[in-house]
Amino acid sequence: LFIGGLSQFATEDSLAEAFSRYGQVIEATIVTDKVTNRPKGFGFVKFASEEEAHNARDLMNGKVLNGRVIYVDVAKAKPDRAADVLPIARGPPKTIGDN
Repeated sequence: LFIGGLSQFATEDSLAEAFSRYGQVIEATIVTDKVTNRPKGFGFVKFASEEEAHNARDLMNGKVLNGRVIYVDVAKAKPDRAADVLPIARGPPKTIGDN
């Protein structure tokens, strides 16, 4: 699950604890800035089953966690950025021996 709107004080442990009442939490992560290491305000929770994840989404979306209203939805795969890049135009191929 994608969890948005997280407080800067949320921890991976508090995230796992809040969602564990809805099923077996396999992993809880909070995304941080690579330079400052500060939380970006969103994270992910992985459940043992899809049913548990959907139940957690339905019951936790719009709830308050650490003083902030959170947004919970099914996480979507990150798009492949390579597919968005157009090939570089280089013109026609050169042939050897042409003057």
